[in-house]
Amino acid sequence: MNYSCFFGSIALNRPDYRIVMILLYVITGIPAIILNSLVLYSIWKTPLLHKPSYILLASLALSDLLNGSFGQQHTVSPSNESKLATNIDINVAKYRKSLKTMLLIFVVLILFYFPYVTSAIGSAVVLAANKASPSKGIKTTIYQFITSCELLAFVNSTVNPLMYLCRMRDIRKAVVAVVKGIFPRKRLTKENTVSIQDE
Repeated sequence: MNYSCFFGSIALNRPDYRIVMILLYVITGIPAIILNSLVLYSIWKTPLLHKPSYILLASLALSDLLNGSFGQQHTVSPSNESKLATNIDINVAKYRKSLKTMLLIFVVLILFYFPYVTSAIGSAVVLAANKASPSKGIKTTIYQFITSCELLAFVNSTVNPLMYLCRMRDIRKAVVAVVKGIFPRKRLTKENTVSIQDE
């Protein structure tokens, strides 16, 4: 039996479930795009973050950005060499914390993708055991389980930049500076207050 179009008929038979899943993909995709874009832009615009560990982080953010931009929807400055050259001192405690953060990101990645991988393997086993003709109930259950696990894997793209912001002070400061540049606050001075009252 050909299973290549196996889930297509289920998606058509369960439009209510598909609509809920699409809504959840959009809800997790938008923050993934915004947060990962902020992280990437902050690393790019902050010369002190042009180090190998942050470049690795930027590539992770780029993959999460692309995942949030395309993966979820398809499923449903001048160089400052002088500053960099003087910043060669190695802060072991800082790099140890960065290593712990990268390890945490890796463990969270495994935790978010493990259900999807096991559900795909499990569904292949179930379908292989029911070669003759799997019942509609089995097909529907497998479809819902796989799409739910797939959504969980996509949520990882939203969680990663939140972990960067919580665990890495340099990234957090750079993102705050970028956000302040995008949304500058107007401060009320005495002159502004007086001119407002006169009108």
